[in-house]
Amino acid sequence: ILDRKVVWVANRENPLTDTATDSAFSSLTIGKDGNLRLLDGMNNTVWFTNVSVHSNNSIAVLSDKGDLTLVDSVSRLTLWESFNYPYDTFLPGMTLGMNTKTGDKRFLSSWLTEDDQSPGKFVCGLSTEAPPQVFIWSGSKPYWRSGPWDGSKFIGIPNSLYGYDDGFDITHDNQQGNVNMTWHVYNTSSVHFVFLTPNGSLKIMYMDEKVKNPYVIWMTPLN
Repeated sequence: ILDRKVVWVANRENPLTDTATDSAFSSLTIGKDGNLRLLDGMNNTVWFTNVSVHSNNSIAVLSDKGDLTLVDSVSRLTLWESFNYPYDTFLPGMTLGMNTKTGDKRFLSSWLTEDDQSPGKFVCGLSTEAPPQVFIWSGSKPYWRSGPWDGSKFIGIPNSLYGYDDGFDITHDNQQGNVNMTWHVYNTSSVHFVFLTPNGSLKIMYMDEKVKNPYVIWMTPLN
């Protein structure tokens, strides 16, 4: 696959500048406290995983699914993973959702522009009602919604999409307050992803050895 899609950015709200000290000599390293750290050219911490690590045996692992993880090399326990902090891209194996009791959210957040990864004005996630819906919000205002989940699909999405999204599933745990959406793709020979664009469109896309550039399977809203 020749083309590339940035699917996650560690320091999107605190980017390195183009100066020599910031970018040319920056590094990604495991600190003495066991956390994964991004350092600028002056060895200042720009971003770090900020988890409690009980030993210095941690290692960074990038999975085949695109999940960057911090793992204890002895116990193999995952201490931190990028899949828990989604930005503008939803990859198979990730979970989007929220906890209505704690307020914790895993939503997509668009880039400001195609060249600026700073948070944009569009956010995509699940609503709190039962059954839940997928919403795109522009600021605090609803911009698009999928219609409620009927147990196998969102009723507001045309049937022509199905077959591509048969790996989507919704779980709703009222006791714990969790409502989550997962996505599993069974054809692993190609790369699939959902992408929230800077202009508020939600796209399902794929790439493979024959299709070098990301191909749009489905998009909403169209305008």
